Amino acid sequence: MNPIRTPFSAISRLSLAGVCGALLFLLAACGGASDGADGPAPARSKSAALDASDGPKAQGTVPVYRFYNRATGAHFYTASASERDRIRATLPVMSYDGPAFEASPVAAAGLSPVHRFYNRQTGVHFYTISEAERAQVQANLPQFLYEGIAYYASTVAGPGLRPLSRFYLAGKGYHFYTVTPTEVAYLPQYAYEGTGYHVFGSEPATIRSYGSFARAALGPGAPLYGALSFPADNPWNQDVSALPVDPNSDALIASIGLDTGLHPDFGSGFWEGAPIGIPYVVVSGAQARVPMVWTAYGDESDPGPYPVPVDAPVEGGRASNGDRHVIVIDRDNQRLYEIGRAFPQTGGAWFADVGALFHLDSNNVRPGGQPGWTSADAAGLPIFPGLARYEEAALGPGGIAHALRFTVQRSRRAYVPPATHWASSNTSANLPPMGMRVRLKASYIIPPTFSTETRALLTAMKTHGMFVADNGSNWYVSGAPDPRWNNDRLNSELRQVRGRDFEVVRMDGLVTP
Repeated sequence: MNPIRTPFSAISRLSLAGVCGALLFLLAACGGASDGADGPAPARSKSAALDASDGPKAQGTVPVYRFYNRATGAHFYTASASERDRIRATLPVMSYDGPAFEASPVAAAGLSPVHRFYNRQTGVHFYTISEAERAQVQANLPQFLYEGIAYYASTVAGPGLRPLSRFYLAGKGYHFYTVTPTEVAYLPQYAYEGTGYHVFGSEPATIRSYGSFARAALGPGAPLYGALSFPADNPWNQDVSALPVDPNSDALIASIGLDTGLHPDFGSGFWEGAPIGIPYVVVSGAQARVPMVWTAYGDESDPGPYPVPVDAPVEGGRASNGDRHVIVIDRDNQRLYEIGRAFPQTGGAWFADVGALFHLDSNNVRPGGQPGWTSADAAGLPIFPGLARYEEAALGPGGIAHALRFTVQRSRRAYVPPATHWASSNTSANLPPMGMRVRLKASYIIPPTFSTETRALLTAMKTHGMFVADNGSNWYVSGAPDPRWNNDRLNSELRQVRGRDFEVVRMDGLVTP
């Protein structure tokens, strides 16, 4: 493992005064926080992060809490519950991730101290269990302020211990520590350095941020770093694996195709000159709002202006004559804008058939909408929450923590909440209404030979299911384009999963004419 590298000691970054103002001197930095109240944290003989009353000593371990700094993009770790609470109360720039792993608050046989440093140039903390590395930093890097022992861990593997992986971001000198190495799929710019040390406890669930996109990067197809649309208890994020089966499930599934296999309506590369899938773009709150001109469903659209960039990606490409969806996420205001059949105009305005504004941080997902209204989706649903994205699928089973969306060739003149609109004149009860949710049967065994991404998709279909969202080809699953998808494996593996492997979740609240 590399110790503190040359880029780490040579960086000269971030005047934090403009980021945190007076809070810098109250709690030492945006990159973390210390117990000092009137200046940068002084060195001390006891732990800078742990008070004697913070953890149950008799139980041996305490949680180590993790924060994400939205200003610097770095992470901060503390075993102090009081420090955790103080950061949450006074530093809004710090997004709380929750417990990351467990460590010992006191010295014990077989454990070594983990030392904590504060970099006064970057406002970011650094942790090491290596005495040689600690001595090197103290002797050669004067910008690093030693804050003491953060907690105790093991330098070797053993019963009840998990390896804590250490990652490094070149150019900035940040380190990232996790017991879930696949989590670094959210942070592809970090390089793996190896096992930093061993900590206690089982592997936590991948840390997610429900209803907040504040940590998302900017641009087309930008990484979202664990952000999920809407609160955790929203229907899109609901675990439906144990809900009752609809009494008409067999007929409904048969109408979509018992022997028809799944098809990924997304992938890498191009099809007929356009990226495969429904693209999206993430913008900041400063993105200019531009006029929207509705050309078909203006009476069911949320009024503009919308923060749609002039070069926003269009589904099917700029020359497409298809659905031409445009999806924009405002990460600072937690808003989702979706328009359909969208055409950019000279001067920045957009012409579109329809537009909808969704609140990503609320269960009142479309305050301006009404039952019976459409959206850029035929079902009146938002499109983005149901897209399969590589960033999540690469985490493997459990990495996709929301429902997906798919299309059917024939639908019913009815809808089931959270859908708000139907798109058919056929009233047959044996056809799927918009918003109907299917799930992969519990009896279906996901082949272990399938790719990580396919197993993630199928696990999501078991746990969260898929919504009927639009008319189209049967069993076509929607997703965002990404050059990392393996089209051959997606197609060959998903086509083996047939309609008969699914069942309909009981439909409550069906709306009919």
